[in-house]
Amino acid sequence: TEGMRWAQKRGWNDTYTYTKAIGEQMVVRGRNNAPTVIIRPSVIESSITEPTPGWLDGLRMADPLIVAIGKGRLRTLPLDASVALDLIPVDMVVNALLAAIPVALEQGGLQVYQVATGDTNPVTLGELHDLVYGFFQKNPMIDKQGNPIQIKPLKFHNPTTFRIQHHLRRAPLRAAELVLAKLPLINSINKLKRKVAAIRTAYDRLYYYGQIYEPYLNLSCRFEVKNTQRLFNSLSDGEKGVLGFDISSLNWRHYIQNVHIPGVKKHILKLEGGGALEAEEAASRAIPTINSLLTRAAKNFPDKTALQIKRDEVWQRFTYQVLEETARKI
Repeated sequence: TEGMRWAQKRGWNDTYTYTKAIGEQMVVRGRNNAPTVIIRPSVIESSITEPTPGWLDGLRMADPLIVAIGKGRLRTLPLDASVALDLIPVDMVVNALLAAIPVALEQGGLQVYQVATGDTNPVTLGELHDLVYGFFQKNPMIDKQGNPIQIKPLKFHNPTTFRIQHHLRRAPLRAAELVLAKLPLINSINKLKRKVAAIRTAYDRLYYYGQIYEPYLNLSCRFEVKNTQRLFNSLSDGEKGVLGFDISSLNWRHYIQNVHIPGVKKHILKLEGGGALEAEEAASRAIPTINSLLTRAAKNFPDKTALQIKRDEVWQRFTYQVLEETARKI
């Protein structure tokens, strides 16, 4: 896309990192003399303590890959196993922000705190894989038939091999979809169509994650956290007990296997109790196209705003019904 080309031309991997850098520059230029704090967290993952261990409200960067490993769907990734994946629990980021605000009010000026683990307490991608693989070996996920899912260790290929393998897996699925599209519309054929489409979509999603994460899975770098450590050390013993963001105290085996993955299963996959893969069943019922999603939204929320844009200081809004009717004319 144009945004990606624009970002990469200026030395950034993607629009995500590029727009974060732009946002920081806008804050610095517009702050005047206001006390200002910039918090730079690394990859935010589930909480270590608060509000409860393992809490998160959506799949973060590493989580789709962790889930795919548990389901036995992910066999390879384009990564360097020696590279550190800089993860940080969300409550450590929040606590660092809370500790930084009164300091900024007292001292003024501009303070930048990088809340990250790779500099002082790193975990490599290879070590992370072993922890995830070990967890699912002892605690396998369960398929729809009630059987434990057997998984294999990932293979770490270079990006070219990763892309070739994806296309080799996808080609027969796409061919099957083309054949099924020509068959009569009966229940058994429709059910098979949905199943093939769900599998192909899952492969495409994993390939997408591999593509967007590839630069981060092969880039060996560290984010210096001396300023953040000084901030933590400046707290009283009582404050340290309340505002816990001591990066050096993080035990990766405990966090990944006893906190984070159980948190993903509980809060995202909703696997407490029966243990069946609700996400698997949801995938088989997934809406296959954007048009189908838009049609359903227009039916359920015809007068709700779907898109809006400000032109000449006037907001123009388009409802789901208007959007769907316009899309059908294209």
